[in-house]
Amino acid sequence: MTPAANPALLAVASSLARHAVSLLDQDPHRCGLKAGSIKSMTSYFRRDHYQGDLIHFNVDGAQLETLVKPLSRTVFAASATRLVTVLQVGSNYDPKEQILRNRIGVLSQLSKPVAFFKWNTNQNTSIQLVWFDPSHRVRAVHTVNITDTAKAGSQDLNLNVPLAAGIWTVIAFYEERKLLSSEFLIVPLPDDHQDYPSGEHPSQKKWEQHLETDGGNVRNKWLSELMKSNAQTYLDHVTRDFYSVEDVCFVGTISPCQPSSPGLSCLLTEWSSFSPDPKSQMPS
Repeated sequence: MTPAANPALLAVASSLARHAVSLLDQDPHRCGLKAGSIKSMTSYFRRDHYQGDLIHFNVDGAQLETLVKPLSRTVFAASATRLVTVLQVGSNYDPKEQILRNRIGVLSQLSKPVAFFKWNTNQNTSIQLVWFDPSHRVRAVHTVNITDTAKAGSQDLNLNVPLAAGIWTVIAFYEERKLLSSEFLIVPLPDDHQDYPSGEHPSQKKWEQHLETDGGNVRNKWLSELMKSNAQTYLDHVTRDFYSVEDVCFVGTISPCQPSSPGLSCLLTEWSSFSPDPKSQMPS
């Protein structure tokens, strides 16, 4: 995968690279490093199971690779029935395999988000999916049929682009009772793309009471102002809520001001794209 072809992916990869470097800089024996350009980003699988993405990037006089993993932003409502067991928003849904091909989950203002869900019931029924934008405005309400012949499904958001940048929320309801919610990030584009909804959704008052806004409005307002003033700093804040830096290693030798630390060599890891492939080593 070439990040340069996708500005949102490149922005998130750069933010996660800065996060990885900041974790290294917590070691008092290391001098300050600065994350540079992204060289590549590759999905990493172990025994056919997705483990995260590998970001290979430049630092001062050296190169690093980090393993990053998307975090679940799904929250089940207290005392709610587990009618829906999975709710996730991404893109590039494969109905045959019933997976989101965009495994890292980076969405831009020009993306077409899709909700993927699984359920646990043997009856035919329906649920409602309610989509909220970063300003907590209801942007879409979908009724989704659930059947006993399938255990998974999807629902496109179906809004005109560009979408509002920021943290969106989709909530699943059954008979108007909240089941679970999931947040997803729409990455701001470099250009000044604006999303102007046409008026208030007719069911705004009905659904907005179910949003978890206690203490969140102040943070949302602060994040909104931060995004307008400094998109890079904004991304550095929110990507830490949506992604985990699992590990980081050095490719080759590090800069002179960096003490040698062979324990961080990519050659000694099991996950790095630079670690030896056991299958390529023939017995003597």
